[in-house]
Amino acid sequence: MSDEGELLRCMWCHEEFRRPSPIGRTPRYCKPSHRQRAKEGRKTDRAVSAAITRVTAGPASISARPETKGGRKGGAVPVAEEPLALW
Repeated sequence: MSDEGELLRCMWCHEEFRRPSPIGRTPRYCKPSHRQRAKEGRKTDRAVSAAITRVTAGPASISARPETKGGRKGGAVPVAEEPLALW
């Protein structure tokens, strides 16, 4: 068990701080705002990671529908690859 006044290092700002109480969990952050910023950072990291996974997974995982041209009212025709004109 840790002692009251033990020196700890904040996981957000890396500053040293004293443990406020010997009872309960050992704190990881020196301030509640640093705890909140760390939580927001983890949330952002998860969102960025998920976005990268979606982008790098390729178009098949984004949409199973074939590309079509045409309006919203029926008659959509699959897009055919056309050779590029060289002139």
